[in-house]
Amino acid sequence: MDKGYMADMTGPLIKQGHIGNLRRIVTTVSGLGTLECDVMYIDNAMHPGASGGPVFNERGEAIGILSQRAMTAVEYGTDGRARVPSGCTIAIGLNPLAFLGRQSQVAN
Repeated sequence: MDKGYMADMTGPLIKQGHIGNLRRIVTTVSGLGTLECDVMYIDNAMHPGASGGPVFNERGEAIGILSQRAMTAVEYGTDGRARVPSGCTIAIGLNPLAFLGRQSQVAN
């Protein structure tokens, strides 16, 4: 489930979706350690203005942050292909926030 404020709404909008694909990206940040980031492909399109909104699991726990609408390429005319929103959403897990929090504690 994701929750966010659309650009033209005055209150929250809650939509339900399912994580159709989950990938973990692991990288080493020079001098800072290992960063793990879960990338979620959610089967429900988010609305404009919802980027940065939370993604909740079925228990109401925040598990991610809405990032962007997934894009797909479509054929059009004789000129080729265009990128258009696919109807799905990309979100990232909270791991990068925990990583940044640890780094800021070390810096202080």
